Amino acid sequence: MPRLKEQFGNRQAEDISPGEISEWLNSRSEWAPATRNRYTALLKLTYRLAEEAGKLKVNPARLVRQRKEDNSRVRYLLDAEEKKLRPVIEEKYADRMPEF
Repeated sequence: MPRLKEQFGNRQAEDISPGEISEWLNSRSEWAPATRNRYTALLKLTYRLAEEAGKLKVNPARLVRQRKEDNSRVRYLLDAEEKKLRPVIEEKYADRMPEF
């Protein structure tokens, strides 16, 4: 929240446009997509709560799109893990041994 206050704190919430929000988020090139999405989600929540409380009529954050996150990673078994796993596969899933 401090970064949001630093960027937008001295302005009326209704005066902030979706373009300004996107521009600010995109200017943070050091942020991973997940970090950018967390700030987007925080802005959206803040505006939604203000709408529900009747303090705002417009939610510009609603129009800001989140980025796709790629959380996949490649991991290889350690030798000790393979030694434990191999007998289990041979016993329970022998037909899968060629794939393994």
